[in-house]
Amino acid sequence: MKKKIILYGLMILAIVLGVVVITLKGFNYDITCSNHKRLEITLDKEHNISDVKSIVKETIKNKTVVKQTTLFNTSFSIEAIDITDEEINNLLGKLNEKYQTDFNIKQMKKEDILDELDVDSSIDSMEDKEVSELIEKIKNQYGLEYTKEELQNTDVSLKLSNVAKTSFLDFTKSLIMPALLSLVIIAVYYSIRFKKLYKLAWLCEPAKLIFEMILVQAFIIAVVGLVRIPINSYINIVLIFIWMIQLILKTIISEKQLSKV
Repeated sequence: MKKKIILYGLMILAIVLGVVVITLKGFNYDITCSNHKRLEITLDKEHNISDVKSIVKETIKNKTVVKQTTLFNTSFSIEAIDITDEEINNLLGKLNEKYQTDFNIKQMKKEDILDELDVDSSIDSMEDKEVSELIEKIKNQYGLEYTKEELQNTDVSLKLSNVAKTSFLDFTKSLIMPALLSLVIIAVYYSIRFKKLYKLAWLCEPAKLIFEMILVQAFIIAVVGLVRIPINSYINIVLIFIWMIQLILKTIISEKQLSKV
């Protein structure tokens, strides 16, 4: 009993320290869960993702996450906290050289530029004079020269987007109600099933179980914050797995004790 009290005390201390660190510094989010940029590229031909990762490592200085986005290995995405125009130019140059493509940064920027200039109508429906004025406006404001054909091209093989942060709460809020519901069901089960085993089982044992379940989950979250483990979608899997293991082990122990009564 004394050892358990010491263990509880250490866990509570870790939770308090974790709350302080998380309050001051927040969680350490993985790239894919932070505010970051995602560059999506369609090659329209099969490629070795290892080769792509090597090119990305050569051209982009920030830490990146590179992954396939189609089953047929024709598209991939690159995610990083920031990707500069110079890095994108270098990347596209390397890809063009290796895969005989003709990517250029103008393709990627075109849609954003047209949106910023509030160009609602199709380029095809515009008069030549209007297109010429638009081309000149883009050149003056953005330093990029387009032809009418380039503006008409609807190819979307390059796309750069800003991805919003996914918070810890976003990951775990869907678990809160199922977890609370499971606790209520288990508490009722304990009060009935193990009534002979524990004194005041209808109150003390379920309350103890709920305390231990919540304590362990809070301890895990605190450790994640203290050790600065990067937060990703894995956190849901870890919390659910440990929650289930807790319930299973506690039930097995109580069943064994009940069989001896």
